[in-house]
Amino acid sequence: MFRAFKYLKFATHWESNVTKPRLMQLIYDATRYYFYHQFENYRCIAFVFAGHGFTMDQIYMQDGTLVSITDIVQSFLPKSAPHIGNLPKLFLIDACRGTKDINPVFVPRGSAKVFKGNAVERGVTELLNLRLPSEGNYLIAYSTMPEHKSYEQFGEGSTWITILAEKLCTSHDSIEDILTAVNEKMMEIYQTSLQCPMQQPEKRSYLNKILILNPDVKQKFSHAEESFCLASGNGGMPLTVNCVLRVSINRIFCIS
Repeated sequence: MFRAFKYLKFATHWESNVTKPRLMQLIYDATRYYFYHQFENYRCIAFVFAGHGFTMDQIYMQDGTLVSITDIVQSFLPKSAPHIGNLPKLFLIDACRGTKDINPVFVPRGSAKVFKGNAVERGVTELLNLRLPSEGNYLIAYSTMPEHKSYEQFGEGSTWITILAEKLCTSHDSIEDILTAVNEKMMEIYQTSLQCPMQQPEKRSYLNKILILNPDVKQKFSHAEESFCLASGNGGMPLTVNCVLRVSINRIFCIS
């Protein structure tokens, strides 16, 4: 995932085996004004965690402590960090959210029509001051449903984050469409491998723009090239369309 975001021209920072105090320091640094004021072209912030989870809202750090995902998200919101309030924020969490397994249900195959729509780019009037809700303009995606497990394939890493990294580098769709495409790909895998344990990814979007990370796809991101994103397993966003946001300079923080 780190390499995928570098491919997307994000300014990246990656750390593994992160303790709770270190995570708090990283979040503090990442939400300070001095991180962004010298780079006027920042357009997006992404936070990625790949590791172990306890409940639907808590993840494990390397020192065995638990951190609330809600607390992480709150640290980046307009009321906590107003200078980055207008930047879309992505939170991608690859971790268990409980202990339940999904029991598959077999149903007859049916037919369905597929409709493809194109987002219309709209003009934007620049304002000196923006009226924003105190919470909003972020997306959070999980590899599994609340109270359920998230799986890795031995020697191959997490299926969800591997597919997501590939889609980010090969698709010019919005981030929400990409996350839906990841779900579709995972469902295809479950139809061909009945022994593969199931999980249902989840996303919640409060974004105020259509967010396109990779508008100009020029080369295919091969399976060999994306092997970097395999998870190590070491413990450690309703959409209102204002415009189409095409990302130039961004920031990504990867935690595992």
